[in-house]
Amino acid sequence: ATMLPMAPSVEGAGVALNVIERGSGPAVLLVHGIASDAQALEPVADALSAQARVIAYDRRGYGDSGAPEPYHGTTVEEQAEDAATLLRALEPGPALVCGDGLGALIALDLAKRHRALVAGAVLSNPPLFMFVPEATEQLAAQRAELEEAMRAGGPQAAVEAWLGGRVEGD
Repeated sequence: ATMLPMAPSVEGAGVALNVIERGSGPAVLLVHGIASDAQALEPVADALSAQARVIAYDRRGYGDSGAPEPYHGTTVEEQAEDAATLLRALEPGPALVCGDGLGALIALDLAKRHRALVAGAVLSNPPLFMFVPEATEQLAAQRAELEEAMRAGGPQAAVEAWLGGRVEGD
């Protein structure tokens, strides 16, 4: 079954957000990650819609949601404001917020700054390395190594440096 929009959109923090709802009961808000949209979470919505009111939406700049003009990027905080605005507009009561990837950071920020809207949070693949200085330093060193390989030998050398002997064969 394809998820059909119940309401075409909700006005987020200055942006029209495409919203898809199904089911009834306690609210579950699904927040997708990078390079994704609400449709990617359809299997989760299918599994939950028999016992919950599942609300999925395309984050700003994704799917059928709008983006400000010009659009140079966004922040976790701005994304959490969109989610808060959406939950206030739909009035489902406190929602279980399920975030994947960057969506997990949005769920955390939403819970931190808009506690009354959040019943709980489920985090899938949260990119928490950004909160660990050692991980950030390691990633910065790896990036420098890859940039040097790219300058010295082009894309092939950069790929080989990134693989670092982890793959054998041609």
